[in-house]
Amino acid sequence: MRHCLISCCLLFALTACEEQNPQLLGPVPYRLESMSYAASPSRNQVVIFGGASESSYSSHVWFYQDNEYVLATPNRSVRPRTGAAVAYDELRNAFYAFGGIQTFTETTGSGDSQRTTTTVTVFDDLFIYPDTTKTSTTWLMFNELNVKPEPRYGAALLHDPEEDRIIMWGGWDRNRAPFPPNEYWIFNNQGWQKFSDGP
Repeated sequence: MRHCLISCCLLFALTACEEQNPQLLGPVPYRLESMSYAASPSRNQVVIFGGASESSYSSHVWFYQDNEYVLATPNRSVRPRTGAAVAYDELRNAFYAFGGIQTFTETTGSGDSQRTTTTVTVFDDLFIYPDTTKTSTTWLMFNELNVKPEPRYGAALLHDPEEDRIIMWGGWDRNRAPFPPNEYWIFNNQGWQKFSDGP
């Protein structure tokens, strides 16, 4: 919870800084909605991932630190999305992300023959940016696991440093139905395990 509050405060601060301080160093992210972000209190760093504009989705990773945005250039790309669950691992300076959503709406024809088609893709992939002290590295992918959470977006993710594990709960499926509040998943860098004894 402490890290979540710090993340929210830091994002509010950097947003206010972006709007009020024209002296930001270097480039800044173009305005996106539903970005995912996680913070490192020890490094005073915010990692920003994904998001969407009016016309496209993003898979960019930005670091915000010392009043400066830096665009990462990983050697491997992931599919653009919004609503990914993310967490910061301070033991390794690593950034975890799971799931997310893409929604595309296309209108064809005209008049009485006009049709609108909406395609929704919800992801169930886990990927890790292994070292946020470097702007160029390779995403680590964990997509071929036999046991993993159902596709979802808007979930909560955190790193538990005492047990060195990732905990995820909540979120919505492609039909906008929420997952049970007592259900959670744990990832220990080898695989996922599901539990149903939450509060």
